[in-house]
Amino acid sequence: MIPQFILRKLYKPKSMKNIEAGFEFALENSLAHATITRIKKIELDSIEIPLSQIELRGESGSIKAESLNEERPMPLDKGKAVNIVLSIAQLTGGEHSIKVSVATKEFGELNFQIKDTV
Repeated sequence: MIPQFILRKLYKPKSMKNIEAGFEFALENSLAHATITRIKKIELDSIEIPLSQIELRGESGSIKAESLNEERPMPLDKGKAVNIVLSIAQLTGGEHSIKVSVATKEFGELNFQIKDTV
């Protein structure tokens, strides 16, 4: 099991921002190559976001969270970033909390929580 303090390093600081489609943040891998095979859950300020409203965008393309699986994964290569786009209302300025739970091919389930400001 990978400790929380290490997993939090996957979050790219200051990447929380409102966009036309809603809101996004980035995961930037500085650890080791990983392959995301499933988004188990993303909570924003303790509200679970439906998988149908989550999209992953990386160098290899984009995929809706509900379509992500072992056959259609999202690579999270070392030194690269993946933007997580939430199709929700834009956020108010200030601090927000995000809980992320994903399944990876290499490391199993990864769970972590971060706080940042918009």
